[in-house]
Amino acid sequence: METFNSSWVPDQGMTADDNTEDYIRAVKYGEGAVQLQKLVLGDLPEVFNLSFSGPLTKIDPIDRFIKNNQGKRFLWTPPGYAEAILVYCSKRTKNTDSVSGKLSYTFTQVLY
Repeated sequence: METFNSSWVPDQGMTADDNTEDYIRAVKYGEGAVQLQKLVLGDLPEVFNLSFSGPLTKIDPIDRFIKNNQGKRFLWTPPGYAEAILVYCSKRTKNTDSVSGKLSYTFTQVLY
């Protein structure tokens, strides 16, 4: 299994969420009552939105790694985490001109 290079640090402003709408069912009753049901047995996977920008010499190796690992899981250590987690890239966007560019990715944690 490949590992996302730890020297590839995302731009400031990375977000992480639990994407609960895909894993929690909410049934609403009259007068504002709500019943919640968790649809998974364990923890909810985290979803990370991150971006990289800079010269093509910096971002091309990152994008090549992602393209080579499409449909595959890989290890990644998010900023602030002590250990690597298993993720896959669920969304990829690339904007470039002749010398620089910006990459945007969504990494979804794999729990099982």
